[in-house]
Amino acid sequence: MYIPPAVQTSYATDWDNVGLGVPGAILKDITSSNPSLSRAVKEISISVAAAFAKDAVDFATNSVSESLGTEVIGGVSMIARAAINPHLEMIFKGINFREFQFDFKFTPRSPQEAQTALNIIQCFKFYSAPEIKTGADDARYYIYPAEFDIEFWSNGRPNTAINKISTCACTSVNINWTGSGGWSSFRTGAINGAPVEVNLSLQFKELEIMTKNRIGENF
Repeated sequence: MYIPPAVQTSYATDWDNVGLGVPGAILKDITSSNPSLSRAVKEISISVAAAFAKDAVDFATNSVSESLGTEVIGGVSMIARAAINPHLEMIFKGINFREFQFDFKFTPRSPQEAQTALNIIQCFKFYSAPEIKTGADDARYYIYPAEFDIEFWSNGRPNTAINKISTCACTSVNINWTGSGGWSSFRTGAINGAPVEVNLSLQFKELEIMTKNRIGENF
């Protein structure tokens, strides 16, 4: 198939901000070249005082609301003239699987070319779907759909200017049978009523995570 008009690749990593709190601050002080012991002690004192005040109110009322507990902690913070620093840090969580979308437009000039376009569409529909074996026991399980290897070629050889794509699963096949904006079809040919323009949109997701090792191989 021809290279579609839009070819895009996204490399995404998953980061999240996490409040390390007092333990995180202590660890940072311990590992720092110039630890500030007094600051760590102060943070511990404020945290313990706030927790003790909240527990005391909970014990006295046995039904204190979360908002009241927050007010108590705020009161302790006001008296101490210091607030607990959440010590937010960015934590790396992982890598997302890369996804690709390719959009194709089929504009056959004859019923024979229309048949070829329909064969291509049927191929993607068929191999992206799972299979269920016949039989009472086998019907409980799906057989995995086919996997796809995608390559970009130019002048009869692989195009090294575009990143490689690892083995993928086809996660979506979308077909617009009225690509010209309205229904129009051939009246002759092996298949009567074959549309004169069809838009095919395919979405793929890679089955492996891209690390530096693979990116170094032009993935």
